[in-house]
Amino acid sequence: MRSTLRRWCSVLLFASTVALAADPIPADVVQRFKRASRLFTQGNHEQALLEFERVYAATGRTQVLFNIAVVQAELRRPVDCLATIDKVQAAPGNLLPERLKALEALAAKQRELVGEVNVQSPVDGVDVVIGGRSVGKTPLAGPVLVPTGRVLVAGQAQKRKPGYVETQVSPKSRVEVHLELLPLDVQYGTVNLKTALPGADVYVDDVRVGTTPLVTRFPVEPGERTVELRRDGYTTASKRVAIGEASQVEVALDAVEEPMALGQKGATVKADLSETQVVVTVDGKVLGVYKSALRLLPGPHRLTFERGGFFPVTKDVDLLPNDEVTLTIRFEPTADFRADVEQRQKTHRLLGIGGLVLGAAGLAFGIGYTVYTQAEAAKWSAEAAFFADPMNWMRGKPGCRDRDCMEGLEEARRNLAAAESLAVIGYLSLGVGGALAVGGLVALLTAPSLDKYDLAPSDALTPELSLWPSPDGLRVALSGRF
Repeated sequence: MRSTLRRWCSVLLFASTVALAADPIPADVVQRFKRASRLFTQGNHEQALLEFERVYAATGRTQVLFNIAVVQAELRRPVDCLATIDKVQAAPGNLLPERLKALEALAAKQRELVGEVNVQSPVDGVDVVIGGRSVGKTPLAGPVLVPTGRVLVAGQAQKRKPGYVETQVSPKSRVEVHLELLPLDVQYGTVNLKTALPGADVYVDDVRVGTTPLVTRFPVEPGERTVELRRDGYTTASKRVAIGEASQVEVALDAVEEPMALGQKGATVKADLSETQVVVTVDGKVLGVYKSALRLLPGPHRLTFERGGFFPVTKDVDLLPNDEVTLTIRFEPTADFRADVEQRQKTHRLLGIGGLVLGAAGLAFGIGYTVYTQAEAAKWSAEAAFFADPMNWMRGKPGCRDRDCMEGLEEARRNLAAAESLAVIGYLSLGVGGALAVGGLVALLTAPSLDKYDLAPSDALTPELSLWPSPDGLRVALSGRF
């Protein structure tokens, strides 16, 4: 089911069209759009969302919002996705009818993942926080969309004791929540919790106030309070703090894995990496260069993979006991890395073509010069042989006498030696030309390339970005093939 949804989202994303203004398209916007598309195909959805949001900020085009909605769906953020879809449907612009139809289908799937919470309170001006997100002050305009599952509703107001109500939200359901905030003589304080552990329940004096990482800042009644961090398989981390009126207190808690729990229920996470020397961080803790499978406790974890010159890849996993998971990590080069590779590629090609041209010229000269010197050597060798034969002294050349023949022999031998010594230049030209040609060929063959980064995974769409004129100006379109 999950892979089907991912493929369906890929089809929606890469079949979409991003229409830009009739003005010249800024190169950085086009490059950012390309990058966002590649990041999505590589599974780096958080970075893809950031890039698409920057494209939207630069263009304001409805078509980019379509892509943002698809990425939000893939990130399992149904509330954000539905809000983006509402924004598109309110002002669809020139979005194609098939895109609007696909958007309606996407919205229908997201509605299966949310419910409503209707918060009521006898006190006006209560700041309502649901799942770590402030949704407004009472009286609220209406029910609030929330992801399904366990939901904690918190309320805080001046000179009121913070209130918490936990409820269960089912798909397409509406839950009524009543916040009764008791009066206080003093103003509440605030705790800023510092922890990297996700999925841990936060308690204040045994009252649950939220779950990390959604809740890291919460109101607390003044006085001596015990703040605790609890999660199965981890030691409970707690700290006793003094909360003053209207004060802010920072509390750092770090729960530690229980070795026995890891051995009995630990899950295995393997990483299929497209690069080497990748540094992995788990729940905020740097583990160093990835070398082998990771052993993690069941529950949610945030893994970050980093490699110099590439965008980091973050993966959120929710593991079951004794689970075995393989993550496919594909890295997208940064703009600086791409520029460096392109520059080195140009240098390799320049050296390669230059080497081949100079090498070919050297070989041609060497062959021609060698043929010439060999012919000269053969000529003078025959001449020397003629004069060296006493029987030829009185014939062949009229008037040849002993002295004249000896002079002819010496001259022939001198010219032969000269021809043979000059032949070395031809051999050197052949050697140098051959070396230059081989070096040029090697330079071309070893030129760095970005091809492996520009290709989409085989089980996804292959994006192509192109520009062409249209009635409403230049259009950037992303198409795909299976």
